[in-house]
Amino acid sequence: MRKWTKERVIEKIQDRQKEKMKLNSQGVQQEDSGLYRAARDLFGSWYDAVQEAGIDPDKFRRKRENVLPRGYWTTEKIDEHFEKLLMKTTDLSPRNVQKIDVKLYSIVVDKVGSWKNFLSSKGYEYSGIKKTTEWTEEKILNRIRFAKESYADLSDATVSFFEKPLYSAAINLFGSWKQAVEAAGISYEKTKRNDSWTEEKVIEHGKKVIEGKINLTYYLDINDKFRGAVKRYFPSTRDFYEAVGISSEDTKNYGTNRIRDIRTAIGMNAEELAEKTGYSRTTIQDYERNQRQPDISGAIRIARALGKTVEDVFS
Repeated sequence: MRKWTKERVIEKIQDRQKEKMKLNSQGVQQEDSGLYRAARDLFGSWYDAVQEAGIDPDKFRRKRENVLPRGYWTTEKIDEHFEKLLMKTTDLSPRNVQKIDVKLYSIVVDKVGSWKNFLSSKGYEYSGIKKTTEWTEEKILNRIRFAKESYADLSDATVSFFEKPLYSAAINLFGSWKQAVEAAGISYEKTKRNDSWTEEKVIEHGKKVIEGKINLTYYLDINDKFRGAVKRYFPSTRDFYEAVGISSEDTKNYGTNRIRDIRTAIGMNAEELAEKTGYSRTTIQDYERNQRQPDISGAIRIARALGKTVEDVFS
């Protein structure tokens, strides 16, 4: 494989222009991730690489609302935003700061390498900053109830894998995941993977999924246990749809989601969403292109990170 050089990057960018291919950063990431990464590594940003190729990058940038002008983030502006942040919260953990001012957090990390370095430069002792959510019994119970309402799999195996912080906090404060689930008013036995499905239970559960405004075909695709139960009792998914009172047309929007639209609308990039949800950037981009779909637990995490409901993002 040829090694990337600045000259080769410029050549490839100019070739894309001649062939009238996409030159905005998002389009290039999708079509030629190798070129995009090389441009960022060698020039500092895709914008600068396009400029070096003799092309005006502003002609190809996607126009977004509330985008700050280039050069906005001076040292004075960073300090100004930080002072406003201090007026809003005393919790300077990365997780909390990203919720309040994700743009400030991103630019600080980009300029000084880490949020820790920035706080140290301001005289803060980073070891005293909270790095994780301060779990309380109420927060745990609310999270469990929300997951239940969203038809998430609350079995030990699923939660311990996808929601480790929640699972660990539940054990610490309640003694076990079972006790936490039951304290939330939910039958622990019904969360276990070895639940026996009957035809009546399958139909009832399918109707609950529909009532929750979750696309049923999407739900079947990501829930192996439920899909297996449906196959056991119904010759085809069409028969199952009829049993729960919907038609195949009602499921035609399977696989669509608004992750990218919502993310860009709030000024969040794929890397930031990946960091908030624990996924890799590649996985997030696969979800956005509908090449893969998250399971219900993952859908909840993504929706929460975007400040939306599962219905807003995936319906």
